[in-house]
Amino acid sequence: TFTMIWKMNLKSSLSIETFSKTTQFLERAASEPDFLSSFDVIVTDYHFADGDPHTGKTFAAEIRKMGFTKPIMLATNGDFSDDDLKPHLTGAIGKDVPSLQEIEGWLHHFG
Repeated sequence: TFTMIWKMNLKSSLSIETFSKTTQFLERAASEPDFLSSFDVIVTDYHFADGDPHTGKTFAAEIRKMGFTKPIMLATNGDFSDDDLKPHLTGAIGKDVPSLQEIEGWLHHFG
């Protein structure tokens, strides 16, 4: 539900890809050489559907292993300190759909 709301609210401003399973994302990143480099920022949740092998932290670690150096933001209603996010997550944001200006701020600040 969250990914669809984000995509619907931001589609006129940005090109957005959404995935319901971390394995779908990682398989696509492994099979398409330019896939990861096409992103300016990746936003991930912490908890995924039952049976998904990752948390937001382990998912971010896998993305970093693939060479992604741009921001990876954790969308959460939880309370995470900077130390909780290190070394693979760039920052934490709320789950509400951000404005285009907020996203541009992440890119400017963390990019």
